[in-house]
Amino acid sequence: MSSLRGKNNLGEWELKQERAFTRWLNAVLACRSLEVTDLARDLADGSILINTLEILMGAPMPKHRKNPTSPMHQRENVA
Repeated sequence: MSSLRGKNNLGEWELKQERAFTRWLNAVLACRSLEVTDLARDLADGSILINTLEILMGAPMPKHRKNPTSPMHQRENVA
């Protein structure tokens, strides 16, 4: 019974962590008027990741696709 309760708590903990990270990410991205609503979907093409890095580093990232249109371009941005 306790192991089942632990798994349920882990799910709740992960959800809280996801919400906290999403709020932090949106606070960082606010200066560029960008917003994340679904982490998996919004981070998939790499453009949000690149914008976050540029903001945190204070410098533009070298060579990347601003609007990746194909799955290959999306993977290039994430790699």
